Amino acid sequence: MGILNIINQCEITMPFKSLLDVSFIPGEEKVKLNSPLKYIIPDNFPEKELRGLEINAPPGFINDLASIPQLAQVLFSKIGFHRRAAGIHDWLYFTGKYDKKTADLIFLFAMKEDNVNIFKRRTMYWAVKYGGYFAWRGHRKKEAKR
Repeated sequence: MGILNIINQCEITMPFKSLLDVSFIPGEEKVKLNSPLKYIIPDNFPEKELRGLEINAPPGFINDLASIPQLAQVLFSKIGFHRRAAGIHDWLYFTGKYDKKTADLIFLFAMKEDNVNIFKRRTMYWAVKYGGYFAWRGHRKKEAKR
């Protein structure tokens, strides 16, 4: 299945099961979840065995709600409709529960749910698909040391 077909499948969505409730951490570009961030993987997700599963990022989870390089922040703010999807994506990278490809696809589908426009959604998806390796790998290295 081609990536454009997967991107187009995002048209039918299931809702997030929670609002984004965070506190900003003074002196850092990070936030802490005050309550769980819950997302249900939609019925049109390409990996059938994951459809309907709930992802829960717990209260206290610290993340940056999208690692957007300084140069790209001219086009994309860290603040926007993508924040809940970015929180779920950060949780998936942190836990390694799913492989990187699956975590990135969940991010794409979650952005569609939150009405991120198609240009921004595709650009952010491609950015994590091709640029997120180092973040993913960094979490796996930390995990191996525990």
